[in-house]
Amino acid sequence: MSPAVRALLASLALSSAVAVLPSGGCLEPSAATEAEGGPDPSVAVAPFVPPSAPPARTPPIATPGDARANNTPHDAPTGSADPLLRRLAQKPLRYTRHGRCRMTCRHISEAEVRALLDEGHVVPERTRSDGQCTSYAVEGQTADAQDVRIVYADCARETRVVTTIDLGRDWPCHCD
Repeated sequence: MSPAVRALLASLALSSAVAVLPSGGCLEPSAATEAEGGPDPSVAVAPFVPPSAPPARTPPIATPGDARANNTPHDAPTGSADPLLRRLAQKPLRYTRHGRCRMTCRHISEAEVRALLDEGHVVPERTRSDGQCTSYAVEGQTADAQDVRIVYADCARETRVVTTIDLGRDWPCHCD
């Protein structure tokens, strides 16, 4: 091993590595012989200077499916003041076949169905407890100014979207 390599390892507090490295290390025998002759005078070698401060951290980049990367107070949903609607919004949404069909023919998106849980109001006289889960009619206006009623079923592990209704227009629908 060349004296320059020994000096470098010693300056980096790797003197124990100096003792265990075989002569020539991982170099071919011919290259090891050249290296033993000392550093090439035509190559300038700068001394190693450790960084004075840790590298700066960059903020995470938001990806389409990553809600955590850009979850600032400005982006966080405010949630409904109604505790019932907050509870419905906290559970996973499942769309019934009938609910999905009505959404399609009445031009109501999944985003609008979710938004109504934050911005709508429950119509108590339309609440029903005659099925598997209690259902609540929620009315409000979508971002594109549709007055809608959406019926959500409050089930144990999920909130089901039973049907969607456009209160301002009678759309032709052929759902089973």
